[in-house]
Amino acid sequence: DSPMADAFASFSGPWDGHSGFRAEGSAYLVRYFDADEFDQTQLAVGGFYDWRPGDWRLRVGVHGSVLALGGDSYDRKIGGRLWATRYLTDSSSIDLRVSHDDVTEADSLFEGIQGDRQRVEARYNWYRDGHRLQLRYVNESNDRLDPAVSPSRNGFAVQYRYQPELGLGYEAGVSIRNSDYDELAVPRKEDLLTLRAGLSYGFRDNWLVTLDYQRSDNDSSDETFSYDRGRLALGAIKSF
Repeated sequence: DSPMADAFASFSGPWDGHSGFRAEGSAYLVRYFDADEFDQTQLAVGGFYDWRPGDWRLRVGVHGSVLALGGDSYDRKIGGRLWATRYLTDSSSIDLRVSHDDVTEADSLFEGIQGDRQRVEARYNWYRDGHRLQLRYVNESNDRLDPAVSPSRNGFAVQYRYQPELGLGYEAGVSIRNSDYDELAVPRKEDLLTLRAGLSYGFRDNWLVTLDYQRSDNDSSDETFSYDRGRLALGAIKSF
């Protein structure tokens, strides 16, 4: 129950003007006004090769990141990923994204998070005249030293968005995620339901102002981990 502010910046661009090699990076900061032990700072960099044979777009690359939590170093990740996109029509496509991360703890305060994570994501995208519909399925598995942070997860999400270049836009979505902590002494299951709705307004020079509300309900077999959360956010986005 604390106000918070976050900021995210990212870039992606070619290493040169002739090949498919690209570089990317991002920075993410979260600051809680009344609970600074949950402040986060994350930096990430990566590179990948992008090529487009026929109706396909293929990307393979590596990435790394560091994360601080509450002012203490939390973890370091290094991994690889493969993306494959198949264009079905001028207004639709399907994606498959596979990634693997090796995780190391950056401070003994967080002993147990070391291990690895695999993630597979499949998407269907439809887009036309500012309208976008996305269906997404995610499977994630974790093998960490601490079974309390080693869930296996399956999730499904539907999101619709309309955003013209200028003027009023809107979006709505729902997601469901199931988590199994099977390696605990007392296994635990959780079901997370999230509903989201938002408004946005596009201005000239690629500015977008957003108002977003998100409601989450996590139902756990251990009531200690059950919770409800409401989040109302006002933000601004600038694209270059």
